[in-house]
Amino acid sequence: MKHRIFYISSHNSIHNDRFILKLRKDFRVHHFSMMRLQDKHKHKDVCYHEVPINYNKSDGGFLRLLKIPIAYLFGIIWLKILILIYQPKILFGGFVQTDGFISSLQSRKPFLLMPWGSDILLYPNRMPGRIITKFVLDKSDYIFCDAHIVKNKIQALYRDKYKENSNLFVFPWGISVDKFKRPNNVTIELPIKIISTRHFLPLYDIATSIKALQLVKQSIEERYPGQSISDFIIADYIGNGDQLQEIKNMAKNYMLDEFVSFHGFVENELLPNFLHNSDIYLSSSLSDGTSLSLLEALVSGLIPVVSDVGANGEWVIHQKNGFLFPAKDSIKLANILLEIIDHPNKYLEFKKSNEMLGIDKANWDYIYENIIKQKLLQMIEK
Repeated sequence: MKHRIFYISSHNSIHNDRFILKLRKDFRVHHFSMMRLQDKHKHKDVCYHEVPINYNKSDGGFLRLLKIPIAYLFGIIWLKILILIYQPKILFGGFVQTDGFISSLQSRKPFLLMPWGSDILLYPNRMPGRIITKFVLDKSDYIFCDAHIVKNKIQALYRDKYKENSNLFVFPWGISVDKFKRPNNVTIELPIKIISTRHFLPLYDIATSIKALQLVKQSIEERYPGQSISDFIIADYIGNGDQLQEIKNMAKNYMLDEFVSFHGFVENELLPNFLHNSDIYLSSSLSDGTSLSLLEALVSGLIPVVSDVGANGEWVIHQKNGFLFPAKDSIKLANILLEIIDHPNKYLEFKKSNEMLGIDKANWDYIYENIIKQKLLQMIEK
């Protein structure tokens, strides 16, 4: 008989899919969500509970303000009823300030909290996020987090309960190594091919990378008049988000159309094709836990050029296997890109070492079977 777990997370995301597809093999999984889940994110042998009160960005300000508290109140009560009916062995919840908060109001134990990164690194920096975060941390029995910087912030926020590591576990979520490993040997040559796979949201600050590419364009035009920019550099942006059209307009105003392309949303199954045809993984994010996009790029044998925020420094050592630059600093980012363009062969070893680093440290199959599954079974036995 499989033990029953309530997985509480309100996101249509590949991150949830990866957890649920693993958990369902060993547990009876109930996925509780405060939003409607798309059919592609619903899986066989999983029981779904979705709050029927939807609040959308298209709703007017007053209507949205009215629907959000009603939805959350309904969700809290409904989750309590479901817990009484199904008696799960574990509540497994996160994002901290939303799904973690709803989970923390339940009396069922144990409650396993799963921060996503920015919910610990950014939201507690201002009120009321700090109060809500400390409340949820106080109510949780165990925490899974994906980076040491997240663990350190948790310990700083709640020194007494989490000063020891007995109920606070750190490991990367990992990725499918077989899916993202290159089918052939890594190479590097002009034009240098850049890829960004972050969403077009304020948190990921795509605008800084566009400004940097404009500076790169200016430098190449000055040094190599008459030559095509696309002989030196090509940039592909993968993803959707509220700022997509704004960023497209920005790139057009900078006249980057010759070498910058926007592909919109790409299914995760197709993403390896883009990564395997790239040289540089670019992220100008303002905050990150262990970024799955970064792990996918490492296994794919790319050179990471990422902002020096969050857990990026736990995976990228500056000028050893990639490059770090200060957040929002488009000038330093541009200089790094120009350095790689000018000396591509110098950084071939970065690509080779990153492929091995990702395979060794980010194997989701190994992490689940040997860490996550075992920890969950230990929690149930207690």
